[in-house]
Amino acid sequence: MSEKLEYFVPFLLYRVMARGLRQATSDYGSLGLGVPEARVLIVLAQHRGRIRAGSLAEITCIEASALSHLLRGLSRRGLVTRERVASDNRSIEVALTSKGWRVARVCVRKSHSHERVLLRRLTAGQQKLLRTLLHRMYDNAAAWARNGETLALAPRRAAANARKARRAG
Repeated sequence: MSEKLEYFVPFLLYRVMARGLRQATSDYGSLGLGVPEARVLIVLAQHRGRIRAGSLAEITCIEASALSHLLRGLSRRGLVTRERVASDNRSIEVALTSKGWRVARVCVRKSHSHERVLLRRLTAGQQKLLRTLLHRMYDNAAAWARNGETLALAPRRAAANARKARRAG
């Protein structure tokens, strides 16, 4: 590798996330939650406490089978409920219970604390640019083997989808 590690983007992201995950594991662990469970509760709180499981899987980037397992555990602990959607028997709607809301609020506060640490000493403009770039990187990462496509084809599909979105928007 010709590029120094301190400038290599994947390595930089891994380092930031390693520290972030260490802190998040400690903070959410104090609530008896793992980081993925906390992410689920935070997303539910942001969606007024109710969302379909498919959307929840997409937003949290948790595979459907793993999410189902997490939701069973959260349900057993009285933090969420799961109900079939009347209009679509294949869909499940997940909702926060009152206990779930209390825990989710704490998770959201801890998450905001993590953000304050990560953004400390960045100007408002730098913060906005960072968010924009992270969204773009996330979209770029979708090219990795989406729907069984090869890496060579996926970027072309992502570009085509981006063009469609710009025309529609």
